[in-house]
Amino acid sequence: MENTPLTGAQLKEWGKLKHAKHRQVAGLLLVEGKKTVVELLKSEVAVIALLCTDTAREKYGAELQSSATDKTPLFRIGEKQFAALSQEVNSEGIIAVANAPFIPAQAISWDGLGKSVILLQNISDPGNLGAIIRSALWFSFDAIISGDNSVSAGNHKVIKASVGGLFHLPIYEGANFSKLIPSLLAQDYAVIAGMPSGGKPPRKQEGKIALLFGSEAHGLHKEMLPLVSERWSIGGTGKIDSLSLPQAAAIMMYACRYGSF
Repeated sequence: MENTPLTGAQLKEWGKLKHAKHRQVAGLLLVEGKKTVVELLKSEVAVIALLCTDTAREKYGAELQSSATDKTPLFRIGEKQFAALSQEVNSEGIIAVANAPFIPAQAISWDGLGKSVILLQNISDPGNLGAIIRSALWFSFDAIISGDNSVSAGNHKVIKASVGGLFHLPIYEGANFSKLIPSLLAQDYAVIAGMPSGGKPPRKQEGKIALLFGSEAHGLHKEMLPLVSERWSIGGTGKIDSLSLPQAAAIMMYACRYGSF
């Protein structure tokens, strides 16, 4: 890692990345926390800068060194400067500035999309999105496609909840599902809607699959339901109202891979 002096201008510009509109304009994002930064460094996403306090460098320097390239720019940053960038209450003293790896949905290539994808409509809770990304990576799904009204994967809470998983999985943003779902069907994907009730039990899938989920609070838009191949629901005891969205999504991903359990 290369030691590089930090300028006031850099600190000011990178501080703006805490806000979504600046992330979108700059095409950059902030990644905070040792474990998440290590996952970033292991990925193919370009790292613009790695900022560490003296305490963090002493504590985590060897691990960061093993994951970073020799040319990763390393900035020594004071505690007061770090506080201007941090979005954590109890930070570990490590922040990376990286290229935002997210892809406009208009750029989807059928040849490169893969056999199994997750479709997310109106997911406004960043913790839910991050947890779903983490599960999708665990169960070897090939991509995430989110709709216009979903929270951006560049949100700090999404990055944190995914534990860096979003850097290892293609994420397409801004999809219009009323147009995308017919296209997926034409490409021989089974498009399956996750529903709180009234659907078939999840089961193993051998062909191309697209699992569609709506928000935890409101579910899928009604106009989506006539478009899908089928609907799935997870049976339970009824002693609680429902599963959380990330729980239900993870169970359905498992079923796609391994069948009922």
